[in-house]
This record gives sequence, structure tokens and C-alpha cells, in this order.
Amino acid sequence: MSFNDNGNKNILFRKDDDDDEDMEDVDEQVIQDPVKAKASAIQVADELPARILPSPYPQHQPPDSRYQNALQRIQADPQHDTEAWEAILTEVQVCYRQIHNIHAVDAETTAQLDWMMSCYGHLLHYFPYAVEHLLSVASLLFRCSAMFGEDGGPTVRVVAGTTHRARQAQATLDRLFLSKLVPREEEASPEENAVVQQASPITGICSWYVPLWLLFLQNRQRALVRQFPNAPEEQRPRMHQAFQMALKYAGGHLNNHELWRRYLQWIQISTTQGHEQMLELRSAYQQLITHPMTGLDGLWQEYEAFEKAQNEVLAQALVQEWAPKYQHARSVYLERSRVYAYESLRWTRLAAPPDNEARQEECDLWNVWKTALAYERTNPERLNATDLTTRLRGWWQAAVCVFTRHVEPWHMWSMWESTTSSLERQRSVLQLGQQYIPDAVLLAIAESQLVELQCSTSQQPSSENTQHQEECIQVMERNIRRAPTTLGFVVLQQLVRRYRGMEAARQVFARGRRVLRSQEDKDGIASSKTDVAALESNSTTSNKVVTNRWSAATSNHTVSPATEEHLVPPGPVTWHLYAAHAAMEQHQNHAPEIAARVYELGLRKHSVFLQKPAYVLRYASLLLQLNDPVNLRALLTRAVAASSKDNTSASNNSAATNALLDLQMYFEQFLVKSTEDVKRLHQMEAQRRQTLFGPDVEDVGTGVIHSQTEKASISEQLVRQEGYDTASKIVNGLQRSVDLLSVSGWWGNQDVFGRWNLPEDEEDWSGGASDASYYERQRHQDQRHSGGLTYDLKQQPQRGASGATASTATAAAGPASAMMVAIQTSPEWLRSLLLLLPASRLRLPIVAKPPPHLVEMALATLLSNDLPSERPADEAPTITNANNKRTLGTGDDSDDENGMENNGGGFGGQFRARQRQRVQEQII
Repeated sequence: MSFNDNGNKNILFRKDDDDDEDMEDVDEQVIQDPVKAKASAIQVADELPARILPSPYPQHQPPDSRYQNALQRIQADPQHDTEAWEAILTEVQVCYRQIHNIHAVDAETTAQLDWMMSCYGHLLHYFPYAVEHLLSVASLLFRCSAMFGEDGGPTVRVVAGTTHRARQAQATLDRLFLSKLVPREEEASPEENAVVQQASPITGICSWYVPLWLLFLQNRQRALVRQFPNAPEEQRPRMHQAFQMALKYAGGHLNNHELWRRYLQWIQISTTQGHEQMLELRSAYQQLITHPMTGLDGLWQEYEAFEKAQNEVLAQALVQEWAPKYQHARSVYLERSRVYAYESLRWTRLAAPPDNEARQEECDLWNVWKTALAYERTNPERLNATDLTTRLRGWWQAAVCVFTRHVEPWHMWSMWESTTSSLERQRSVLQLGQQYIPDAVLLAIAESQLVELQCSTSQQPSSENTQHQEECIQVMERNIRRAPTTLGFVVLQQLVRRYRGMEAARQVFARGRRVLRSQEDKDGIASSKTDVAALESNSTTSNKVVTNRWSAATSNHTVSPATEEHLVPPGPVTWHLYAAHAAMEQHQNHAPEIAARVYELGLRKHSVFLQKPAYVLRYASLLLQLNDPVNLRALLTRAVAASSKDNTSASNNSAATNALLDLQMYFEQFLVKSTEDVKRLHQMEAQRRQTLFGPDVEDVGTGVIHSQTEKASISEQLVRQEGYDTASKIVNGLQRSVDLLSVSGWWGNQDVFGRWNLPEDEEDWSGGASDASYYERQRHQDQRHSGGLTYDLKQQPQRGASGATASTATAAAGPASAMMVAIQTSPEWLRSLLLLLPASRLRLPIVAKPPPHLVEMALATLLSNDLPSERPADEAPTITNANNKRTLGTGDDSDDENGMENNGGGFGGQFRARQRQRVQEQII
């Protein structure tokens, strides 16, 4: 028994007592030409089970068994836990080798095979392009589909149920090859393509994998023997076509020498010796020697021997003609090995979603892949345009097999397709990527942009342009139905405003507030229709936007959340949704009053937005534009108080508080109109200094910045006697004035808004998890290459704290630190020692003393390691001096008189050599 995708039971391998047919009576849908049988195979074949069945083996039943532990881990996290998957598949392989007769139709064997198929089906449900396991399940199906008299078939001619099982396995195998191996444009009618495209917009993603093609050729040859048992002349052209298709897609990829060897063997076996076989072998040899592959030198020697066996004179001319092409292929093979190593690409890796703990490993592997892809795009083999397109498409398919759950290869593949194929192919790539990464808003945005650009560049009638405009909106609609995110709603709102108008865009904003869950309430907070109506009212009342609260009757009227099903749970609503809608109201709808109400609605519904400096900055800029100082001061005061109150996130909260204090000081400069305002400004400056530094950080005696563990006793006495603010003004008053001028934008030429270095919070991600993971990997790469990563004793990369302030005295320096760049470019054996050394002025703003434990560790290391007993031998040959009977070049011949003449070693000999060189130069 097995389960389909919906969990319903179906029969994959079942016994049929009424089915006693032998090989001659097999259904013609199985033995007919596979080209004509594809449509029926698609309709008949059952998909592999998508759920793991209970194991029939007794060793798997104990709850503490290795299998049960791995099964529980898979049920908890089927996409990330690749180690548990490897344990399950190891058990499957062990049990598979223990089956004596795979064609037996008893209940025990049937249950065992169903369980194995369910394990592979469940794996392929989450890792559809795991080529190594695809090969394993295809080999199992190939063996189960063998009939009496065939290689690997049953030994008994007539067995009840055997034929039906073989038919079922054969149909499933054909479906597997059609969907994973054979590209859609190959050997398929439009009707067949339509059936396959319902499950996937692109087929043949694994067409680069040579072992799968080798099994495909075995299956094709067996099918042709069934169809034409006594007609080899009918089998040869069809088999030749299958080989040409395999060589077209996999003839230049990993392990392609196995495929070419199989092709040569087939020609020698299937063709009778004579002129025809000689021509086919010559053509095959001349094709393969132009492809870089393992064992190319041996194949070239075979070709030379083959030509010499035919005709010595002709062989000399042909070898001379094809030698440059062979040499070029050989040089490409060597150059490719220097650029990247095949084994470093990890072709059979399970494409798990991005893992933060293994981010460095994933980045390194993707860099290797990008290097390989870039090298192949240079066309080192000098292929023509058609062959190069096929080859590079195979490389992109291999990349997405390894990184199926990463957005980068899908987007890069789609962009490459724009140079070679139509828009439909680009969109198909992006659509397939969104199937496996449903929360990838970036891929949906790329697809909508493709449709929109086609609309802008085409010379089509307005009706068709309108259709394209609606289509790009539908792309984002499908995205938010799969995985609702703030970024998806923001982009959809912009598209709707562009092509449907203002009212439709406001409805998208209201819909986003209903669907997305609130950060304060994980179950989601329903929004109010009355709130939306209030936002859209363009009344010019004198009510305060910030200080006055809305009526309770308005906030109590709620609407139930959206009931539509989502493939991914709705993401949190971030401040970007409100900020984007407010910007649209302000700039596109020319309604700044409504924009202010949108900002206030965001603060009222989501109090956490007060701790987001970017949101407060946008709101404050609007209030400044509206010339509303009362509400502007109230907003900044509330934001600073809310940020200082929350101490749950130390690093991000500290940076947010600093940014909000800078914002408050910046906008306060524009509100000074009287003496009272000047007094308030100085009070804010003192509060800011106290919050950023304080007596725990600033030494009010000397004016330097110290850490909390290095408090000076004089500084503590001055704080107690004079107060922190007074003592700080005495020693650092001038620096505080310069700092205030810098924050106000009146000192230096740096951009004011760029100085704040607004922190990035994990809760601020408006896109999906895959989009956030992509950005984290990019930032990790940028910091790594620019030197902005710090390393601990175990050489694990860590991200420095955002918002470099004096309160974080132990934080790493900026990304442009010359010392960190020098350390990261040092050898591995030296890097750990350099990172243990005390900080210098190029690495930290504070020069710390060497810690006592480091001094003790260094002394203990020197004492525990003895110096070498003797100096290593010199490179000069050993020469015996007859005068003093000592051996020169042993390291202790510094005083030998003839050391220099005899090319002896020692510092004395080297000194004499330098002295003699100087004397000769002076004489000359």
C-alpha cells in the first residue's frame, strides 16, 4: 500500500490473481515505442508516495531504534534535517540488499517494496532534484519492471501478479524520466507537454546527470527489444536517436566519459563489422575528442590506433587534422581543473533551505558555483551558439539542483535566459523557482517586472497592453496568496495604484492589514473598516495627529481575518506597509494630511513602531513639512521614551535609542524660536549625553572613553562631587558642541541621514524568509570581503554590533579597518594568534592593556616548548676542510676561514661574502 499526495491509499505494487499474462501478452501500452507511450504513461502512472509508510521490518519497531529517531526528526523538520534523511535512506539501502527475490508477489515482499518506495517518494517530495536518490529509486523501478527473460527479471515464466507489477513500475519509471530527465521540447507532443506542464513549467532539470542518462538508455533499449524482438534494423535508429539526445544534454558535463564509452560500446555491438561500423566509430571518436573529459588521452590513443588499423596514409592526415581540436580540449580540461574542482561543487548535495548556522559553508559553495558558471559562460570550448545555449542551460539546471531552496540561482538563470530565449522561458524559470520557494517575493517581483517591461517595449494595441498590466498584477496576487508578506503587499499596492487607481490601492492596504499578523499578537489583530474610512476622509480638522487618541467606538469595531488558504502562514506586518501607503498618499495622491493619519494609525495599532527610527524619521519629516511642531516634539519624545523603556534586545535597542536621540536633536534645531526653546535644546543634549555615555563609559577626569570594568577612581569622585553633566562639560564640552553640530548637519560634509546608521531589526523584514536569508548572505559576504567580520577563538565569523557608539566599547571597528583586512589576508596558522593580540588603534577606538591571562599563556607556551638543539642544515653541500678537520655546512662553522671559498654555511661565511661584494663594488 502507498499514499498519494492527498494522503489517500492506492496500490503501487499489488497482487492480481486474475493477471496471468506472460511477456507475449503484455499490454501494448508498455511494449510500444516509448515516444508514443508517454501520454498514456502520464495518465496511468501513479506518482511516488508522498508519505512514509510504517516499516515492515521488526528492527525498526522499537521506539528507541535509529530508524524511529530519524523518522521523528524528519517529521519535525523534513526540509532542514538532511542528516536524518541520510539515516533513513541508509536503512532503505541495507534492507534493499537483503531482498533475495524482488519479483516475489508475497505480502512480505510487497510491503517491503511499498515502504522503500514511500521513503524515496517522501524524500523527493521535499528534494525533487536530489539526483543521487533519483537514480536509486529509478534503478529500483527499473529492476521491478523487468520481465521474464530480461536482465534482472523473474526466473519463473508465469507468476500471478508479476506482469501487472512490472507494468506499474514501468509506467512510474517512464513518468519519472519524462518529468526529471527528458526536456519538454524533446520527443513529446503538445498534448503530452500540456499534461506534464501542469505539474512543472519546465521539465528535464536533471538532464545534466550522466548516471541517470545511462539508466535511461538501458530502459530505452529494453523497451525497443520488447517492441521489436526480432527486428534489430528497427531498434538501431531509435536507439541512435536516444544516444544523440543523451549526448546533447550530458555529453559535456560531469562523468561524460562514461556516456561516450557506452556509446562506443553500443556501436561496436549493434553494428556489424564493415564500412558502416567504421564510419560510425570514426564519427563518434571525432566527436568525443573535442570534449574535455576524464581519460581523454587514452581515447585519443584509441582513435589513433583505430585510424591506423584502417589506413596508414589516411590515418596520418586525419590525425593531423584532428590533433589541434584534441589539444584544445585537453587544455580546456586542465584549465577547468585549475579554475574549479568538480568535487568541490557537491553535485549530489541535498538542497536544504538556507541555514544560518551553515551560512559560511553555503556562501563558500555558492561562490565556487558562481566561478564555475562564469567560466563556462566564457565558452572555453568554442561551441556554436546552439550548443553553448544547451550546455549553459544544463549548468544552470545543475545549480538549481544543488540550491533548489535558494533564490540566487533561479534569478540568475532567468536573467541569463533573457539573452538566449523568449520571455516565456524566463517566466517559466521564475515560476518554477516560486513553486519551491513560495515565500520568495524577489522572484515574484522579477516576474512582474518582466511582464511590465514587455508591456512598455512592445508595439501592441492598447487592449493587449492592458492585458499585460493586469497580468503583472496577477503575478503579485499569486505571491501574496501563497505567502502573504509586507513586501508583497507593498509592491502589489504600487502596481494597483499605477494601473487601477487610488481607491483600489487603498483597498490593497486595508487587505494587507487584515491578512498580515501583528507583531504584538502572533495570531493576528483584525483591522477596522472604520479606521480605513477615517484615513480616506480628507477633512481638515484641528485635531492633533499624535497627542489626541481616536474614539473607543472606532477601535472596538473589528473585522474577522481573511479566510483564504495560504501555502505559507502570513508574515508579520512591518512598518513598511504603513510607510509605503503614507508615501503614496503624500506624493502620488497629494494628501499629506491623510499620510499623517496613516503614520499615526501605524503607531496606534502597533506600538513597536515607535522603536523603529526609520518609521519615526519618515513621520517626523512629514510633520516638519506640515509645520506642526507640537506633534513633532510629542512624536520624538514618545519614541525616545519607548525605545529606552524596552531593554529586551540590548544591541539593537541601544542602536535604536541612539538613532532616535540623534533624530530628536536634528529636528529640534528647526524648532528653536525663543529662549525657552534654547533651554529645552540644551536639556535634550544633556539627556542624550547621559544616555549615550554616562559615568560608566566617559571618564570625566581625562575625557577619554573607558569600559565599565576600567572605571577611574578620580572620575567617580568628580561625578559624586560635581555631577556627571557638569564634569563632562568641563573636560569634554568642546567635543560635545562639535558632536551636536555634526548631528545637526552643520559640521563636516557628511550626509546627515547617513550618519545615523539606522539599525536593522530582524522583525523589520518586509519580505519572506528566503528574501531575508538572501540579504543576510549578501551582507555576510560584503562584510567578509571588506574586513568587517570579527572572529572568535574557534574562527567562527561574527557580525559586529550595528551602530558604532561609545557605549559598546568592545565592539569591532568599521568594515574599512585596515588591521582587520591585514589579519584576514594573513595565513591561517598566523590568523588565530593575531586575533588574540591586544587591540590596536586601527582595530578599536580604545587601546586596552594585554590581559593577564594572555601574558601567562604566552609565557607558559614559551617555557613548555624547547628551542631547537641545533640549527637546520644549510642547503650547501657538505665539504670537509682538510686544515681543521671539521665539516662545513653543519651550522656551526661560522669561524671557518675557508667557509666562503668552499661555499660553506654559517653567519660568518655570509658576512664575509657581503664584505667581499662591497669591496669589489668599490674597486669597480
